[in-house]
Amino acid sequence: MTATTPARQRSCLSSPCLSCSSTSACSDGSSSNSSSSNNTNPCLQRHVSFASLSIREYELGLGDHPCVSSGPPVSIGWTYIPETESCMSVDEYESSRPPRRSASQMVMPRALRESLLSDIVEYTRRDIQEAIRKAKKIKIQRQQTMRKLNMAPYEEALQNIVSRMKKISILGWRNRKNPNYPYTSSTSTNSTLPMR
Repeated sequence: MTATTPARQRSCLSSPCLSCSSTSACSDGSSSNSSSSNNTNPCLQRHVSFASLSIREYELGLGDHPCVSSGPPVSIGWTYIPETESCMSVDEYESSRPPRRSASQMVMPRALRESLLSDIVEYTRRDIQEAIRKAKKIKIQRQQTMRKLNMAPYEEALQNIVSRMKKISILGWRNRKNPNYPYTSSTSTNSTLPMR
């Protein structure tokens, strides 16, 4: 009997098992066929492969995210331009693609965003200014939220102190109204305490 490795003990119930005769043979990592006991279970060998990929161009539009330093935010729309779609194999793409750009190279300057939106997509100047205003408003709201989150523990502690002080003052007011205060027993005020 051979020892099973942890990799062979995993279940393949989540993926369809075409080479096993039953589900029970897959779940325990062993096969009913004795000849396959020397090989690894084909159910547990998982492979991922990609045949081809499609590259599409989507429409450009005004965005609403506040991650721009200045100017209008740009985003892509939901519809794509079917004429620009191209299909190729993954190997062909990897061999012909340009080198990857850094994060600083992917930043679009404000002037470029404004010219794309006004010239190519034909947004009006008013639409662009409105998008800039919305982005600034959202940015200010996020900054306020961050400041409030930093101050949250102090505000919570202050609220606890205020609520405790209110409870103490209410209890003190009630006790002053009691004629037997500071003694809460049922003895009268005229009774004297026993002397030693």
